[in-house]
Amino acid sequence: GTAPTEIYTLSRPDALPISIGPVHLERFGSEKSIVDSKAEILEKAEVGVICIDHPFLADLATRWSDSMEIIKVSTAQNEIRLANEVVAPVPSGAFPANVAVAVGIGTALGIPLETLLTKLSDLPVAEHRQSVSTSDAGFKIIDDTFNSNPAGAARGLDLLEELGESKKVVVTPGMIEL
Repeated sequence: GTAPTEIYTLSRPDALPISIGPVHLERFGSEKSIVDSKAEILEKAEVGVICIDHPFLADLATRWSDSMEIIKVSTAQNEIRLANEVVAPVPSGAFPANVAVAVGIGTALGIPLETLLTKLSDLPVAEHRQSVSTSDAGFKIIDDTFNSNPAGAARGLDLLEELGESKKVVVTPGMIEL
């Protein structure tokens, strides 16, 4: 048989996630400009989900919390926090802010927290996003060609360190927009 499919209705049709990274610096010039531009999508929303790990986003959450419902998430100490309450550790191999925002969005949609947390143990991994393999010559290869940004590069270097190999080489096309 097939596993049952759970369907959730969108109880808050205007819930929007906000996160930033310096990947758009070429166009926007500064992270502050990126935040200001992304804040525009909150204007018609009923609820926003904001990862407050970045100071500009923490400020944005504070500013908007008077005019709309803001669900604040965080990944301090590698733990997923929802409204300053620790709800789970960040799953191994996951990008912390992405998981925290997903939990916040699920909460905004009315999905029970317990249901969301059971889904964290087997998150799918995007192809070419820090996939580890071993070459025929015995080299460990971390394929992170999905995209290139500072947060992903930092996580890739952490993963490289975790592998414990004695000799390490990083090959990257660079981050052109930066």
